[in-house]
Amino acid sequence: MTAGEVMDMVASRSYVITLEPATRQELLGRVRALLDAKRPREMPYVTECYRAELGAW
Repeated sequence: MTAGEVMDMVASRSYVITLEPATRQELLGRVRALLDAKRPREMPYVTECYRAELGAW
C-alpha cells in the first residue's frame, strides 16, 4: 500500500469519520507524520473473513 492508500484507508474508518473535525484532522496528521518519518517500503494488509452456517434444528 502506498502512503496515500494508507491515508485513504484510515480516513474511511467509521471511528475516524465520526470524530469531530479537529480531532479527525489531528489524527490524520499524526498518521501522515508517522508515514513520512518511517517511510515504509511496503505495508501488507490482510483481511480475515469468517463464515458460519446455522445447522437445521
